[in-house]
Amino acid sequence: TLDEISLIVSEYRQNHNGKIVQCHGAFELLHPGHYIYIEEARGYGSMVIATVTSDRYVNKGVDRPVFDQQLRMETVAKNEDIDYVVLSDFATAVDSIVVIKPDVYVKGKEYEDAKNDVTGKILDEKNAVESIGGELKFTSGITFSSSNILNKYFDIYPKDIQRYLEQIKGKYSIGDVTNALDMIRHLKIAVIGDIIDEYCYCVPWGSAPQVASQTHCGINNRLIRTYPYN
Repeated sequence: TLDEISLIVSEYRQNHNGKIVQCHGAFELLHPGHYIYIEEARGYGSMVIATVTSDRYVNKGVDRPVFDQQLRMETVAKNEDIDYVVLSDFATAVDSIVVIKPDVYVKGKEYEDAKNDVTGKILDEKNAVESIGGELKFTSGITFSSSNILNKYFDIYPKDIQRYLEQIKGKYSIGDVTNALDMIRHLKIAVIGDIIDEYCYCVPWGSAPQVASQTHCGINNRLIRTYPYN
């Protein structure tokens, strides 16, 4: 827990001069980018702590994360460059930064330009680490996206949804989507649900004269027209 790692860090500082380094992420699907990220983080200090976002704060879509927090933590812990793995049950790394008080907080190079951070939290994390006397470092290695890999190579969504997502990605950039959302951020929107009934008027075929005049559209009826009604 964060309380336990806080005590471990405090004791370590009393007996060692090395720097404490913190990595943070969902680590949903470990890929080469993660290994490069962790390897570079190890170069900044003598103790590396990885904080892993809990399941309820991995906001990457329906049925995500694919792997639960326990499995993700166990997978990260198998990396030899990681000394401790801690669950971060918060929306951002700010709370864990305040507790751990790392000398260096490391993020991937994709976060170096705050405009690329769709969560908008990198500035909060930067302020948090600097407030406790630490510094924010960005890695220089190649980056990958767990979400892109999962969406492309794993059947985590039905085929029709995957096709739709690919069409959206090809038509709009993340900037287009965020800009559109920003435009409606301050609007008051009312969503009214309704049921649309449809009346079918038919001419029956092959019915005896004694059959009641009210009929339903079926395979033996010729549809004349339909009228939507709500």
